[in-house]
Amino acid sequence: MPIRVDLTFSEYAAKCGYIGQQLAEFPEEVLDRLDAIYDDADLVEHPNDHPDNVYGNIYQHSTREVLEYEFGIKNPTDEDFEEYSHGEIVSRLEYEYTYLGYDDDEDIYYYM
Repeated sequence: MPIRVDLTFSEYAAKCGYIGQQLAEFPEEVLDRLDAIYDDADLVEHPNDHPDNVYGNIYQHSTREVLEYEFGIKNPTDEDFEEYSHGEIVSRLEYEYTYLGYDDDEDIYYYM
């Protein structure tokens, strides 16, 4: 009989191995979103929801990388950065992926 321990996803990630611990160091906005997505996740029935697997599926890209990979702009210029606002980038990521958040200090978008 399995034992059930109630933890948020981010709390569980912090107690996992090295990879899960890295996930637990994401910005609070991202952790809150992951907690909401994986609320009541049963890791026995859905082992792909394990924090190590989830970490491997999360993109962490700077604004420059998002413009290159998601908007197809090779070597973005200052004009490209001005043309595409943060809101437009978030809208595109929300449409194409599961948007998790943005770290303004590090200029990193998180999505999967």
